[in-house]
Amino acid sequence: MSGMGVSNPAVTVAIPAYSPRYISQTVDSVIAQSFQDFEIVVVNDGSPETEALELALAPYRSRIRYIAQENAGGAAARNTAVQQARAPLIVNLDHDDLLYPDHLRTQVEFMLRHPDIDACYVNLEYFGGSSLDGTCWMAKSPS
Repeated sequence: MSGMGVSNPAVTVAIPAYSPRYISQTVDSVIAQSFQDFEIVVVNDGSPETEALELALAPYRSRIRYIAQENAGGAAARNTAVQQARAPLIVNLDHDDLLYPDHLRTQVEFMLRHPDIDACYVNLEYFGGSSLDGTCWMAKSPS
C-alpha cells in the first residue's frame, strides 16, 4: 500500500467527515481494497463530535492523512481533501460510504483504459436501515 510512505500514489481517496457514524467502516472498506496503491485523506469539517470522530479514526492515524478545519460544508471539506491529494486520480467518498473490495481496481482500470474520460461514478446501493436498503441508485434515478 502506498498510504503515508509513498509520495505518489495512484489514487487519493477523499473523505469529508462531519459525523463519526460509519467512519471506521468506511476506512476499513478502503483499506480492504484489492488495489492498494492509494492514500486516504480524511477532512474533519468542524464536527461537533470531533472527539468521537478522532477516537474512531485513532486506529487508522498511521494509514490516513487527517485534516481538521472549521465547518465550511461538505463541498469545502471535499475540496480541502482534493487540494491535499498527491494522486492523479481522486475517489470521493462520504463518511458513511462503503466500497466493495474491487472498487478501486475496477475504477482505476476503467480510467486507464479510457484516458479521454475525465470522471466516472458507480451505481450505489443503499444500506443503513431505511426503506431503500438494497435498492440501487440507478434503479431509482437512471443516468
